[in-house]
Amino acid sequence: MSGMMASVLMAVLTLAMLLFLVIRLRFFAGSEVSGRATFVIGGLLVLSAAAWQIVSQTAGFGDWFLESAYPWLDLTQLIFLVVGLLLLAVGLSLYSDYWQTRAEDIDNREERLALLENLQRDAREPYQLMEMLNISIKEILTGLPECAGAIFLLNRSRRQLVLTAYMGLSRNEIASLEYYPFGRNLVSQAVDVGEPLMGGNFAFFDRGGETNESRFQSSLVLPLVSGLEKIGAVVLLTEKTQFFSRSEVRYLAPVAEWLAEKIKSARLIRELTAAEKRFEKVQVRQTEMSARMTAATEAFSAADTLTAYCRSLTGLFDSRSAHIMGIVNGLLDTYGGSEPLSDMTESYRTAMIDALDRDKPLIINQEAVTDDGTPYVAWSSLVFPIGREGRRVALVLRRESGPFNVGEGDLGVVEIFARMARLVMRQNDYSRLDITRRKGLARIIELLRFDADHPAEADESFLVSHMSDMLPAHSGVLAFTRQTNGSLRATRGTGVEQDFLSDFDFLPGEGIIGRVLEAQQPQFVFGRTSVGRSLESLEATNREAFYHAFGERGLPTFMAACPIAVYNRQTAIAVVFMYDIMDSERGEYERLLTLAAGLYSVRLTIAELFRNQAPTVPVEMDGQELGGIINRLNNHLSAIIGNAELAVSRSDISGDIKRHIDSILGEAEQAAGYVKSSLGKAWPTAGGVVQEEIVDINDILAETLEEALISENLYMIGGRPREVFLKTHPVVGVAVPGKKLHEAIVGVIGRMAEAVDDDEVITVSTYHLSSHVYFDISRHRKQLPALERAAGFGEYQSVETALRFRNSERFLSHLTGYGCFFASDRAQQPPLYMSLKFPTVSAPASAVGMDGPPVSILAIDDQPVILELMSAMCQSLGYEVVTASSGEVGLRLSQERDFDVIVTDLAMPGMSGLELAARIKQDQRETPSILVTGWEVTIPEIQLEAAGITGILHKPFRIEQLTEIIGASSKRSHAR
Repeated sequence: MSGMMASVLMAVLTLAMLLFLVIRLRFFAGSEVSGRATFVIGGLLVLSAAAWQIVSQTAGFGDWFLESAYPWLDLTQLIFLVVGLLLLAVGLSLYSDYWQTRAEDIDNREERLALLENLQRDAREPYQLMEMLNISIKEILTGLPECAGAIFLLNRSRRQLVLTAYMGLSRNEIASLEYYPFGRNLVSQAVDVGEPLMGGNFAFFDRGGETNESRFQSSLVLPLVSGLEKIGAVVLLTEKTQFFSRSEVRYLAPVAEWLAEKIKSARLIRELTAAEKRFEKVQVRQTEMSARMTAATEAFSAADTLTAYCRSLTGLFDSRSAHIMGIVNGLLDTYGGSEPLSDMTESYRTAMIDALDRDKPLIINQEAVTDDGTPYVAWSSLVFPIGREGRRVALVLRRESGPFNVGEGDLGVVEIFARMARLVMRQNDYSRLDITRRKGLARIIELLRFDADHPAEADESFLVSHMSDMLPAHSGVLAFTRQTNGSLRATRGTGVEQDFLSDFDFLPGEGIIGRVLEAQQPQFVFGRTSVGRSLESLEATNREAFYHAFGERGLPTFMAACPIAVYNRQTAIAVVFMYDIMDSERGEYERLLTLAAGLYSVRLTIAELFRNQAPTVPVEMDGQELGGIINRLNNHLSAIIGNAELAVSRSDISGDIKRHIDSILGEAEQAAGYVKSSLGKAWPTAGGVVQEEIVDINDILAETLEEALISENLYMIGGRPREVFLKTHPVVGVAVPGKKLHEAIVGVIGRMAEAVDDDEVITVSTYHLSSHVYFDISRHRKQLPALERAAGFGEYQSVETALRFRNSERFLSHLTGYGCFFASDRAQQPPLYMSLKFPTVSAPASAVGMDGPPVSILAIDDQPVILELMSAMCQSLGYEVVTASSGEVGLRLSQERDFDVIVTDLAMPGMSGLELAARIKQDQRETPSILVTGWEVTIPEIQLEAAGITGILHKPFRIEQLTEIIGASSKRSHAR
């Protein structure tokens, strides 16, 4: 009976426990609860086992079945109990997992809602798209402090994923991700399939497309997709292995979807705004067009019609300036404009000339490069031909920061203004011609007035100031006064800076000035090409002085040189240069200037007559006559000394004759010394060879940087510490004085240091290529490679030319006259690189031409006695000699064949020796030239080097002096 009671109690307790669990755990509270069926089945099995236990305790149970069946019944009862308990445990476990998962989902939902709520709250602020992306990546990573992240936007045209926002990345990693390739990688795959992807080690790519190892061991890519539009991706990275799971995907995927929609809506808003602006722009343009047509019409009545008309077009199609340009004598010329053009590079001039030659509407874009290497349009020019009487003339509109975007209708508008420009130019031509005639003649007539207001000045300064009033705007006048030694120096100028006047010093017979003195007639040059060619015939110092006088305006269109005389003496020359002069005005100004110089010469003659009260011609000898006498004396003394030396060297004469010849030599040399000492001139050094100081640029660089060294690669430059890396290579010597080279290096390093940003370093490299030594300096970010050799792509020009157009590069002034060249970055200011190129100097050889063919010499002199003497001396020394009696003949012979050495007299009619040497060097040949001159002429060394003169032979000279100077020059020739 007790067993029955225990069984019943156990069954009741089991049922009560099961009911308690069902009610307490709310198994049937919802339809989605897991483990419910398993728990019920398990409970029924346990209850069945308990019920069978009660049955087994009833009286007579042992007689219900066969005795052999009872073990099987007990086994079945045990199985029901065990299986029921197991099912109960499984049901409870499933129930627990369900609620745990639900709790996690709730937490994730709350976290996701909090993230979305924060982002949506921030999105209400008026942020730009890039700012919004930066805020988004920061919010996403707030709950993942051990992670880094980035947001990419897809650029399909370039097949690139552009980095737009990032956090937790190093500078090198940012540089590698800046333009991530769209191809076979995890990011691209996630964007293509439109599903989040988890990965292991994240791959970085260098600029060559090679894969680099990274520190990130786990990655999660959330694509930014809106409908069918693939926008980009959010990339999360961490150094931990297998960090990301589906839980992060579940709560971050909605954030990525919201962000994609936000980006798409921002783009749509931007496009709609742009469309509205375009519509408003069209309306504004129509209103402006009406006002612009009115202003353009009013320009016809302005004093300066071209300037007023161009200014009326400023702003047309967002243009910053308007100009009327054309080709005059093969060069680009500006007839008028709304503002001065000071940024015209050589490449822009070439492109503009090409556009004018095509005679059709064109757009010229001038590109530049940003710091990160991205190209952009810095300036854009719309060129529309005017078609003016066979000339290549065009209306040019210029704008910056973006190209012109004009359609057919816009070109029709420009064509209207181009036709009006043609009418404006025609009216301007008629107006200028009328002013030239009326104003010019009135001023010239005043040159012969003698009263209190117009005294009889006896110098050329009055003519300079008087002529400036009759010339067009921006014209200039220079007055050159003749000195006692025959040279001419600038004494007065108008329309130029006075500081440059002292730089002029013309030798007798030099260039256009020499031709004016010889012909005693005015000389005129028209066209920029002709003016430039005329200046090339001048000595380098005078040529550079003219360029300084012209300034930023460049070469003038017209230049005139007019002689001024008192009695029959040429006392001065007035040089006039004008800009923007038409071909129709040329003849008018030539007549006016000829008449002005002639009348002023009469004025000075009359003034001289009034002062002396008698038309007596002064008897003193002028500089030209004195120079001629000295030159003839030197020629005769040279002939005596030279022939005597040739005679004494012969082996077929007796000793007595040699003694007589030696006495002749002594007497001739005493005579030469007497003439020299009587006129107070200093005898030059023997041979007159120009000595060179050969220095190693690496030594100068090391000395320069040693003064600024702080530690290792850190130097104090420009008042701040700068990192400087050296890439020097062994080089040969250069012929620049060490002090000047030091100043140039200090200047170029200081100039580059001014442009260096805080995250940039300086690299200096030296190397030797062909016949030049190069010095390159560049700035770049530290993690990026340094500049390759500028010799491979730099556009070099002489330092003299560079100084004319780059006034800021004053360090180049230390290198003028030494054949150096300069190149720099023209696409970006401040420049990314600068390069100096120096001609190399070979060490003197012991003997040149001894084992090879004989040295060939071209001897040039207008005096037959000196020419024959020089020929005889050279032949006696074993040289091959060809002679020429004038500079013109010598130039032609030098062009027909190559000579080892050229020996030329300085003072010759027509082309002087200095001009001849400059012409030969201008033909890009390095034939050494020797200048033969009298000892009374002194020429600066810088002028000699600029003309390619390697030595000076002073009359009278001995044969050993001739041997020494030719030997030194021939060694230079063979070393080329």
